[in-house]
Amino acid sequence: MTHSTRFAGLSIRTAGTVAAVATSAVGGGGFLGGGNQAVAAPSSSGAQAARSAPALRHGIVTARTSLTGRSFPTTHSEAGPSFRRGARIDLDCKVHGPSVGGNDLWYGIPITGGGRIWVAAKYVANDGPAPDFCRPSGTVSGHARATVTVRRGPSSADAAAGRYTRGQRVGLVCFVGPTTHRWHYTDRGRWVSSTAVSGAGATRFCADA
Repeated sequence: MTHSTRFAGLSIRTAGTVAAVATSAVGGGGFLGGGNQAVAAPSSSGAQAARSAPALRHGIVTARTSLTGRSFPTTHSEAGPSFRRGARIDLDCKVHGPSVGGNDLWYGIPITGGGRIWVAAKYVANDGPAPDFCRPSGTVSGHARATVTVRRGPSSADAAAGRYTRGQRVGLVCFVGPTTHRWHYTDRGRWVSSTAVSGAGATRFCADA
């Protein structure tokens, strides 16, 4: 059985029991896929879409007390709701990001109405098969507009992980964030700002669909 729990305007699906607790107010559009999606209660058409979407995976929160959700898959993004130790949560897909305790994987948790909250995989034990990597668009060819720094996560505060030179091909897999603050996940498991690459318009939000 799946429940929807709202925190500061977000509806978060948690599997089994209602297990999330709000730790801070959530503002802006960072938790939504494109920044313009309204969070709405499930409808009959939405339920039909959910049935045809790839099956969600599940995980159990193993953090000592609670696990904080983030607007992007990095600790340098806005903190959202947290999930109590032992909570069973829905997991959509995963990406590489900044390492947390030696684990650089991050899981996306679906938000009703579109978008994701992200949690560090370090503190989630898979309950069954692990989620696949996010790859909703395959790989789209973009090109660096100038010399651009590649980051380990979707934030300029995340560590540098190389660079692309002007005109160099960049394999773009998906993006997080609204139009005004968007980061693209690359086929090398790293991140670049959308303003630094051309051809990014053909990519889709990081989700398993």
